[in-house]
This record gives sequence, C-alpha cells and structure tokens, in this order.
Amino acid sequence: MKKELNINYLDLGEYYYHDEHFDENNGLYYTKVGDYYYPNIAINDDEKVTLGKHGRARLQYLKSHKRGLWSELIMTEKLTKHLKDVDDFDKQLKELAPKIKRLNENIRNLYMIERRTILWKKEADKAVIKKSKD
Repeated sequence: MKKELNINYLDLGEYYYHDEHFDENNGLYYTKVGDYYYPNIAINDDEKVTLGKHGRARLQYLKSHKRGLWSELIMTEKLTKHLKDVDDFDKQLKELAPKIKRLNENIRNLYMIERRTILWKKEADKAVIKKSKD
C-alpha cells in the first residue's frame, strides 16, 4: 500500500515517497522515508504530574541504571503511572508508619507484661514449694 504524503524535508529539499509496513514480531507499523524505516510511534504527553521526592528519585534511577525498563515504560506510556504509583506508595507508607510504630510498642508492652507474669508465677511456685517443704 503506497501513498504519497506531502512532507517536505528541508535538509533534502524534495518530497519523498512513503511506504508503510507492519512488523508482526513487535506489532508496530513502520514508515519508509528514503532508504530507512521509522517506527510510527508517538508519545502521548497530555497528563502533567507533579512528582514527589521518591517519584523523582525513581525516575533518576530508571534513567541511570535501568535504561531498558525506562525506554519500555516511555514507549508503552506507562512511565507517568509508574512514577505516580511510587509516590502514592510512599504517601501510604508515611500514613501507616505511626500506626505500625504504635503496634510495635503495644506488642513490646504485651511481651513485657507476659514476661513479668511468667516470672511472677515462677516466683510464686518457688514460694509454694518452699512453704510446702517446711
């Protein structure tokens, strides 16, 4: 399926004949421009998001150390959602942290009470045994 598009390449100064091709291996359409095939992909950047500390840190980490995953998230338009999820998880963790701290304190207090009770019972048993021997 050949069609002529009115695209003017300024550096070449002429119109080019375009050919569209579908690659079944990756499911992408390619457009032939001159001797090269370019993938027909575009990034939908409509959604603007303000990232928090951990979202920005995750973005920097992906760019620096996980380039493949970063590229995949960009091409599948999932990067923004991924970074928002990281920030949301951080917010939830900050909300849960005081509750977890209180639970740990309660568990520690219960442990101490149980330990004192066990020690008290041992002392009481020793006193009863000592009294029964006398």
